[in-house]
Amino acid sequence: MTNFKLKIWRIFKKTSKYISIMIVLVLILAFITETAFRHSDQSRYPAPGKVIDIGTHELHIWCQGQGSPTIVLDAGAGTFSTSWRYVMETLAEHNQTCAFDRSGFGWSESGAGPYDGLQASRELHALLERADIDKPFVYVGHSLGAMLGQVYYGQYPQDLTGLVMIEPADPEIFIAEISEDRGEPVLRDAEIKACGLRCPMGMTAALLGVFRFAFSQFDIVNDPKFHPLALAEFKARTVRPEAVRMGLYSGRFLTTIAFQTGDVESFGELPIMLVHGSESGSLLGDSETLEDLENDRKNMLEAWTRTMQRSSNNLGFRLITGANHLSLVTYKEYAEQVAVAIREMVAFTGSNDGA
Repeated sequence: MTNFKLKIWRIFKKTSKYISIMIVLVLILAFITETAFRHSDQSRYPAPGKVIDIGTHELHIWCQGQGSPTIVLDAGAGTFSTSWRYVMETLAEHNQTCAFDRSGFGWSESGAGPYDGLQASRELHALLERADIDKPFVYVGHSLGAMLGQVYYGQYPQDLTGLVMIEPADPEIFIAEISEDRGEPVLRDAEIKACGLRCPMGMTAALLGVFRFAFSQFDIVNDPKFHPLALAEFKARTVRPEAVRMGLYSGRFLTTIAFQTGDVESFGELPIMLVHGSESGSLLGDSETLEDLENDRKNMLEAWTRTMQRSSNNLGFRLITGANHLSLVTYKEYAEQVAVAIREMVAFTGSNDGA
């Protein structure tokens, strides 16, 4: 090796050493900073409700107001009780209204799994028993929560006096679109794979503050129309390593939940209602043209119509003009309209009981 090449090699080794040291120091600093932020979050954003032991682990439920029947709110995928703040403020004026966190989300501990619809139903049933929530109650579910509401009815039909579904995914459309994305049919009995490297990588990223930084940059997570406290709580509880792991792993059970939702072939005489926004997009948000989007909306409306026909007490649709899938419950102007629709259901169940 010539003197010149040797000199270059020595410079490269020394530079690489300093760069490696700098990277390690930056990672240590990021870890310490994120740890401090998480400790601060714990004191700044305590659970608004009660954390109750259901026998296997602890779940969080938050109740406001008085009056019967109780209204139970089930949030969409990736969100939890805090997303209902605007809706609760209106509903709690006349009825006891309770929002809860599914396993691993919000202020609830992770359970042993599986994280499918049947397990979610069992855990919610146990939570409501331990929390002394009167039955029957009105179940209100948004998106995934609306699918889980259907599964819950299939397991505990006597618990419900009414079901309000806010833009549920249709099982057939969901499974078909997932199959198309994967390039192969989704089989019901397919083994649920472990989270693999995704979970430890995601948790490591959370420990280093990557998700906290990302949340500070994305406009969709910093919409000024969101409830300010709800937004702060969402960020604080979602950037935790445990929450990241739960989000990654529980997502593997979505197709199973879709199949379980489809198993509920009839609601009998249960009063049901479906609420949707005029600006909601395709199920997976992958419409490439306006024509595709309109076709997706048409197919979804037809699917929702079939869902509504499964009850002899079908209260029909409530359209919230201007709302999309997320803003239905997170924008005050639309959340109040959603609450009005839910009150219609509450009034109907009351008059039905007295008939």
